[in-house]
Amino acid sequence: MKRTVNRVGILVATAALSLGLVACSGNEAGTEVNGASTSATAAAEVHKFENCGHSMEIDGVPQKVMLVNRVGVVPTLEALGVLDDVHMVAGPFPEEYFSPELAKKVAAIPLLTDKVDAGGHLQISKEEIVATDSDLIIGYAGNVDYNAMQGTGVPIIEEPGFCGALNGAASWDHVWDHIKFYGDLFDATEAAEKFTAETKARLEAAEAKKAGEGLRVAVLYPATDGSVNYAYGAGSMSNPIVESAGMINVFGDSADRVFEVSDEELIARNPDVIISLHSKGGDEAAAASIEGVKQIKGINDTNAGKNGAIMPMLLYLAEPPSGMSIDGLEQLNEFLEQR
Repeated sequence: MKRTVNRVGILVATAALSLGLVACSGNEAGTEVNGASTSATAAAEVHKFENCGHSMEIDGVPQKVMLVNRVGVVPTLEALGVLDDVHMVAGPFPEEYFSPELAKKVAAIPLLTDKVDAGGHLQISKEEIVATDSDLIIGYAGNVDYNAMQGTGVPIIEEPGFCGALNGAASWDHVWDHIKFYGDLFDATEAAEKFTAETKARLEAAEAKKAGEGLRVAVLYPATDGSVNYAYGAGSMSNPIVESAGMINVFGDSADRVFEVSDEELIARNPDVIISLHSKGGDEAAAASIEGVKQIKGINDTNAGKNGAIMPMLLYLAEPPSGMSIDGLEQLNEFLEQR
């Protein structure tokens, strides 16, 4: 069972930390990192990089990392040997994503909060995040993003696939970029190269199966309350995943990552298979995801609806590009082979 951090204590600590930030903000604003600095962290190598359109600098290798809703980063950090540097998580991290051994490691990481609203959005504040005393935050949440964290002294980064920073359509090259980025950031380039090679080998084996050769597929995030359904286009990592299975994304002609889709448009595209994405773990969430598709008006007029070819899939297996994307392809192959 995951350990939950006392949020009251976190908020109390925020007041003291905020005073420290105010006291030093005048010296930090606009300061350039240079060799004359006397701070211990500045003495380390400065890592400069671009993330989601922002130029960033991090002193040394992060050692107190907080993951906010970014399940897909976990296998990458584990492969790089730096998962132990994650000292806090926020958001749901369903164990179904991981091997039993990795699930135990993730469950042992202190949890700040996994409270979400009705729309599935994590409920967390900037003050709570700052008070964790992390030296790197991975993942935006609601209004807690790069702009919100300016002036706190705590760097925050986001997966390019979630901030519109991918160049062109999503591809497996973005997975290799993802692994290399974290390998560079954590000074683990050899481990990153090894993980990339292993993942490429898995990709080659998975692509050789072509389990869905010629089938038309729609990747959806269905409403479970009768509201809006979303479809995924060429800007989504789900697109190269289904293509690697030999399938044709019926919404692949859209450059967008995700967009609202009407019932009529979905029915007109007549997918043979529907992948229904969902965020929560457990059989109940998977069943609700399937039911959300079944509630779409006219769904039984599609081949997927007629044949019950609806596959529930956890969101981070399909989005964004990460070391977890290969798991999504392998699970898709397994589903198709069992049809």
